[in-house]
Amino acid sequence: MAKANLYLGTTTATLQLLTPFGRSYKITNIEQARSGRTASGRLVKDIIATKKEFSLEYNLIDDSELDKYIDLYAEADELVFRDERDSGYTDYTVLMNPLDQERIIAAEDGLWGGVQIKLSEV
Repeated sequence: MAKANLYLGTTTATLQLLTPFGRSYKITNIEQARSGRTASGRLVKDIIATKKEFSLEYNLIDDSELDKYIDLYAEADELVFRDERDSGYTDYTVLMNPLDQERIIAAEDGLWGGVQIKLSEV
């Protein structure tokens, strides 16, 4: 496996390389917390967990690459997402949100745009 790649699959044995062409990749840390005010009016926060949300946005993507995401979404509730870096890789168990896509070219090998894939860490 080459460095700085992203993979997605139902298990670690079935991971598929996700095309980097036309893609932007964003990691957001989501804090799950309870907050409230004490009797003195002081705001306090109890952090329960910090999870990650991964966003893959494609300006343009072809049918075969988009089909990978559509098939994985239909196939399993929980997926394995691998973020590979120079120092190694980290696997996350994630849930995929439904996809929105806009057809740019209606040809044999269609071209889609505005595709955003959101993966939320379990």
